[in-house]
Amino acid sequence: MSLTKVTYSMIVGATTNVVDFGAVGDGTTDDTSAIQAAINAVNSSGGGTLIFGPGKTYLVSTLVPKEKVFIDLNGSTLFEKDNGTEPIFYDRRTSGAFYVGFGISNGTINLNGTNNSSSNQTGSGIWLSNWKQLVFQNLTVINAYRVVFNFFGCGNVQFNNIYCTNCGFNIGAYEAYIGYFARSADGNNSQFITS
Repeated sequence: MSLTKVTYSMIVGATTNVVDFGAVGDGTTDDTSAIQAAINAVNSSGGGTLIFGPGKTYLVSTLVPKEKVFIDLNGSTLFEKDNGTEPIFYDRRTSGAFYVGFGISNGTINLNGTNNSSSNQTGSGIWLSNWKQLVFQNLTVINAYRVVFNFFGCGNVQFNNIYCTNCGFNIGAYEAYIGYFARSADGNNSQFITS
């Protein structure tokens, strides 16, 4: 039996810029609402690529991913606010139909030691349940408290050129992983993980 690697393009649909929704990227302004509005708009228009201003730092708390939204950080950094209590991208549904199509590329995610008081795997960077066709490429992830990627019942997940620095620095009650792939609450297995 042979395995075929499936590659999903990060460039899909129209291109939208977070600046058009009021994102500043100065490292001190909370850009969460502006970026979430941009993600929602791209999803509502049928999908596409959300591009960030080059070389900036966007201060955010938790963002909710949406279908067919592919984020091009364009050399910029997403920086988790101090005292974060959830992953930077978080969709922890316990059941329901699969969502399809989400990705992040070309930049840095600084998790700022997120969830440093958490007692479980929620001390992660990205937590998704019941998603398919996920693409993560050309990313540097730094300062993750525990698990960088937490996937439950996700399929067709592609990683390319992911670099992690100072991640999983808490090895207390839970082990530290770069990626954790498990069955979702409604019994879907994580599968077709490629790099």
